[in-house]
Amino acid sequence: MHIMISYPKSGRTWVRFMVNRYLIERLKTPTDDVVKVEEGLANTPNHVVWTHFNGAMLFKKPYWEMGFEYNQLRNLPCVFLARNFYGTIASAYYHGRNRKNIFTHEPKAFLRCPRYGIIKLISFYNQIDEIKSLCGSFTAFRYETLQKDPRSIFVKILQSLGQPIDEGIVDQVVEDGKLANMQVTAAEECYAGTWLGEVNPNADMNENITVGNNKKYHQLFDSEDLEYIDHMIDLLLVNKDADYLEGCLTPPPIKK
Repeated sequence: MHIMISYPKSGRTWVRFMVNRYLIERLKTPTDDVVKVEEGLANTPNHVVWTHFNGAMLFKKPYWEMGFEYNQLRNLPCVFLARNFYGTIASAYYHGRNRKNIFTHEPKAFLRCPRYGIIKLISFYNQIDEIKSLCGSFTAFRYETLQKDPRSIFVKILQSLGQPIDEGIVDQVVEDGKLANMQVTAAEECYAGTWLGEVNPNADMNENITVGNNKKYHQLFDSEDLEYIDHMIDLLLVNKDADYLEGCLTPPPIKK
């Protein structure tokens, strides 16, 4: 069993889709359903647990209630997916307001909200720094690096999950994992109401699927908000030098 850890809105759905598609093809599983296949692989060497721990937005836990029993991870192989803090918060706002309808106020309030905002994100990453010392192995990847080089990084993720590499399957899965192709799959009736169904651009509360990215944070947050993010990172983040945080702590370049 492997543990795949991420904070919400860090690219987990994309990676989960591709990993499950790969497992279906490599193992020739009885089902080709990328959601249901996880049930069939439970308690096998190919089992991957996908978790936000207590950071999941739907749990609505404030940052001081995110703790969990770390010892359950002792000696287990863990893979972590990180993302730029500014892009994460922007994407989380759109997700909470437009997809899940669990937050109805302006971005400024979201950023400062103890259940969803920047302090909760930082608190989650502080937990990751503790988890790293417990795991049997710990490998980290960044969402932005995966975007730039999907095939290469996906292969490394598979290797970190203990999977042998079949180059032909990798090529097909990376193609299937392109957003437009994922949206076609997600629109299939069998995925309605699942974690993949949210990728369907026609799903309820899903009109902003592609806007919560690193290029849009500046449309949500003003200079005061950005200073607040910087201050909270400086004040609260325990290990700013962690290698998996490269590129995560500064605003991304604004692309037109």
